[in-house]
Amino acid sequence: MDVAPVRVEPLGVFGDYRRLTKDVAELLLVPRINVVELGLREKIVSYLQFGTTVTNSLRYSDDMIDGRFVVPGGESSRTDGHYFWRADASAYILEYGIEIPAEAIEHMRAHQWVAPAVGRAAFVGIDAYLEQQRRLTLEPRRFGGKGATTTT
Repeated sequence: MDVAPVRVEPLGVFGDYRRLTKDVAELLLVPRINVVELGLREKIVSYLQFGTTVTNSLRYSDDMIDGRFVVPGGESSRTDGHYFWRADASAYILEYGIEIPAEAIEHMRAHQWVAPAVGRAAFVGIDAYLEQQRRLTLEPRRFGGKGATTTT
């Protein structure tokens, strides 16, 4: 059964598929520290924690900025049907106030800070979309060009 992918938007830097390493954190997260106000962090965090889990990871996600926390399953992906994000996004936002797009904050506010439930058909389509995007992002290039690997 072919499933039509349902596109969801990445929640800023938390929609990145790369494994979060110290180098990636330095590049993507550190420049966005303390952007989200303290009073807003808890509302955003609550919203993110109750998003629908689409892909599940059993790996622990360590804080790559300053080692302040560990998130079981932090590499899992969650969604509200419009955005998707890493499960550890809430810890980074709470602890460091990492910036997310203003449009996303307005989207959350419009839903009274409660992530909408994602129905089965949308869930299956979102899962297909995220898997498609993961493959495009993580698979090495095999047919030449910059950064390509060759197979024989």
